[in-house]
Amino acid sequence: MSWVSPIDVSAKHLDVANIRQPGTSKWLLNLDIFKQWECGTGQALWCPGIPGAGKTVITSLLIDHLLDLQRLEPIGTMAVAWVYLDYNQEFIQTPDAIQLSLIRQLAVFSTELYDLLRSAYKKDPNIRPSPRWLIPDMHIIPSSVVAK
Repeated sequence: MSWVSPIDVSAKHLDVANIRQPGTSKWLLNLDIFKQWECGTGQALWCPGIPGAGKTVITSLLIDHLLDLQRLEPIGTMAVAWVYLDYNQEFIQTPDAIQLSLIRQLAVFSTELYDLLRSAYKKDPNIRPSPRWLIPDMHIIPSSVVAK
């Protein structure tokens, strides 16, 4: 799967989650705006703040919360995918690489998508696929967390 995207979201997420203090930002999970987003009635969460304000740590809490919810759902009914954007990694985090990272994560939950990726790899392991080729109608899921 590393062929699909060079972005390793798991390592970054573990690094951030490990520095998060117990109970940090749990208040956010009780806000009406979060509950609306979680139910699908809100389109995006916008988390503005200056560098170092804690946006990444809060995002790690939200990801862990969604992963906990995913574990409660029947397999294949909910998928969680994310990318931590980092200005130090902008040469790696191109729009295509970001989309491919999301596709890579979602392939874990979709046999059809996984098979498509495996077929593309077998066809030519030297050429990374284009997200537009893999999923021509791909739209980023409307429920998204945005941290700036």
